[in-house]
Amino acid sequence: MGSLFLKAVNNCLVANGAEYGEFMLQGNDAYENITEWFCEDSEIPTESQVTTEHDKLVAEATATEYQRHRARLYPSWGELADAIYHKEVNNDSSKMTEYIEKCDAVKVLFPKENTGDGSIFVNPNGTDGRVRTNPLPFVPPGNND
Repeated sequence: MGSLFLKAVNNCLVANGAEYGEFMLQGNDAYENITEWFCEDSEIPTESQVTTEHDKLVAEATATEYQRHRARLYPSWGELADAIYHKEVNNDSSKMTEYIEKCDAVKVLFPKENTGDGSIFVNPNGTDGRVRTNPLPFVPPGNND
């Protein structure tokens, strides 16, 4: 996703009239670590402006975090194409049912409200001590047939 701090500084520079943001940052992502500004055609944003923009970007990223988790875990497009093919050509909906079940499992893990147990990526035992017995089995990308 990149640094939201850098994006916030750039957004503030552009909002203040710059064509694009140019500055030198040395060290961690922090306003006080910006050592030089190259923005003759705009005002240098204040720390408050950058903080406000950064907070907005963090809130947006947090609100859509479930989408990024889901995207990594959904079955492949090839698996969907295979399921559609078998359903349409062979009148066999078993692969489509399996595909939908996999999608539903991902949606349960990562609901829109970001209340899912995303800790499976960090801790397979979750945050509540329950051991997950392979909540989503590994399926290599692409068509497995």
